[in-house]
Amino acid sequence: MIWGRLRLRVATKLNYASIQKSAAANYISSKGKTSTTCSIVIVCFHSLAELPDCLRMVSQGPLGASWDVIVVNNSQSDAAQMSIECAAKHVDYIQSSTNLGYGAACNLGAAQARGRYVLFMNPDVRITQASLQLMVDLCDTNSELVAIGPLQGDARGRVRGKRRSVGQLWSPAKKTLRRLSSSTQLEPTGFLGGGVLMVRKDVFDGIGGFDENVFLFHEDDDLCLRLAKRGHLAYAAGVLAVHDAGTSSPSSATLTKTKAWHLGNSKVYVACKHYGKWAAFGPMVEAVLKFANPAMLTRRGRMKAWAFLAGVWSAQIEPTAPLKVDK
Repeated sequence: MIWGRLRLRVATKLNYASIQKSAAANYISSKGKTSTTCSIVIVCFHSLAELPDCLRMVSQGPLGASWDVIVVNNSQSDAAQMSIECAAKHVDYIQSSTNLGYGAACNLGAAQARGRYVLFMNPDVRITQASLQLMVDLCDTNSELVAIGPLQGDARGRVRGKRRSVGQLWSPAKKTLRRLSSSTQLEPTGFLGGGVLMVRKDVFDGIGGFDENVFLFHEDDDLCLRLAKRGHLAYAAGVLAVHDAGTSSPSSATLTKTKAWHLGNSKVYVACKHYGKWAAFGPMVEAVLKFANPAMLTRRGRMKAWAFLAGVWSAQIEPTAPLKVDK
């Protein structure tokens, strides 16, 4: 794990140098522009511990023409502290009256966005403004792109680049992306993770945003499948975001069970929405196979397997009824 972190840190620093140089050059050419380039929407749920570092990276020293940051808070118990934190960083703050789910909260933030592009981001993501500027530049010079995302790496040094959305048997990506490439290289893909995803706002609005029937998980798969009908999706293969997935909210047995339920439920909903009712067969097989996984030897593994199966089964009975997480 130590070696993985060191490798990720070295790769990030080496790549950041080229990104910084490119972004700085574009910043010089962008002087004089006054319109908002990109709106950053950060959706939180009990994320007070993660948010300050995230805001520090995206709200300090912008290299683009102009940016605005919008925080949407889905939890109510920490509303006062979150509001104070956002005011201190001079970013917009929206407090939801209930837990809307990820997609609906993204839509709420996007409705207030003023940028040509909207970046949806989890609070446990760390990415520099130079990297964000490079993604904007790549979109500006590639008009066929409707959405772009960075490669994502975790604290162990693993770089991830999923290529296909739910139900896709084929992807325009030629290979699994496991390392950084040239700072200006684009890698076509059938999927971009919603944890850090930049999309053209006019296209996002044109397809109706995120499907709010999906409360949690696979809302990005559904969005990507619809975006792909309007243009191309691609990874910025030279940009890395550090994302320790699952740390944006505190862990608990109840939350783990609820997440596993939504993982199964949403997968069936998205598959059936795009490919018909028989597409539910795939997630059901996946649910059954989980019981043959060595993870079943642990209590946590059994809990997740049963919850996933319950979510898959529930989606076939009442596909659009979310099991919401409490405050």
